[in-house]
Amino acid sequence: MIIGELSMHSIPVLPPEATLVEAGRALQAAATPVLAVIQDGALLGTISERDLAVKGCGAGLKPEDVNVAAICERRPAVCPSATRLSQALGMMQKRSQPWLLVLDGEERLAGVVSLNALISVLADLVPEEGSGPEPGYVRRVRGGTWSD
Repeated sequence: MIIGELSMHSIPVLPPEATLVEAGRALQAAATPVLAVIQDGALLGTISERDLAVKGCGAGLKPEDVNVAAICERRPAVCPSATRLSQALGMMQKRSQPWLLVLDGEERLAGVVSLNALISVLADLVPEEGSGPEPGYVRRVRGGTWSD
């Protein structure tokens, strides 16, 4: 399975001159964990709740006086829509980040995929208890033999 096959959320965007207050309000209203900061049609970076808390308020900045360009993540975690699910999970784990921006074939922002969305996909792949014969690998883990 590839990321492009999953339902992705559209991602709200902000201009670099938006204040941290505006970013906080946009994050609160959005159903995504991150906002894209776009300048002249290109991805400049991202801003998340953690960025606002740690780099903004936690650093003693006044949210109404600082723009998002000052604290946004300039090297956001991105992946092409053709990225395999296992690779996307590995990227999230490596960066300790529960989301990835997804780029289309022309490297334009296509959306965001979150760890919660991936967990939902994985949960659908696990058969419910009592829904059919138990796979051999599960029997082996539980103490059965290879010939079961």
